[in-house]
Amino acid sequence: MGILLGVFIGGFGLTLGGVPFSLGTGGGALLTGLAFGWYQARHPHRLSIPPDALALMKDLGLATFIACVGLASGPQAVALVRKFGIALPLVGVAVAIVPACVSLFIGHKLLKLEAPVLLGAIAGQQCSTPALSAVQNAAGNTTPLLGYTITYAISNVVLPLMGPLIVALAGMLPAPHP
Repeated sequence: MGILLGVFIGGFGLTLGGVPFSLGTGGGALLTGLAFGWYQARHPHRLSIPPDALALMKDLGLATFIACVGLASGPQAVALVRKFGIALPLVGVAVAIVPACVSLFIGHKLLKLEAPVLLGAIAGQQCSTPALSAVQNAAGNTTPLLGYTITYAISNVVLPLMGPLIVALAGMLPAPHP
């Protein structure tokens, strides 16, 4: 019910200054997930799911997501690497690593965050559930969730909203001369 409601909410959009904004299905599902999670925290005996069933759903959901992304992106990735060469995957790696390294430095040196919370927050900023699972396994507990939850929620709301804005701004740049 929560996912369907989220997809419905994510289908709505708003256009400001010619730029379309929408939460999309993922953002809508996140929003309803937060609402249902809040309700579950207030009423723990309603809508409860056994922990083993939750673990199974988490593992199957993650595996299905990764498989779908790979199947959908694989053919396009090969074509893009042929077109742009090795620079494309290297830039992709840099786009992922540079913000994580900056966050690691700021979180450790300036904010003095403990490693499990900091690494959970970095996994959340990158919307990386597999990274969270790895950090939790290394920590041996769920402490990294403290850092993960809020950064994940912010990232999932900000990223879909900012994407169209960045594309619109990039479209306003003058075209390069050949």
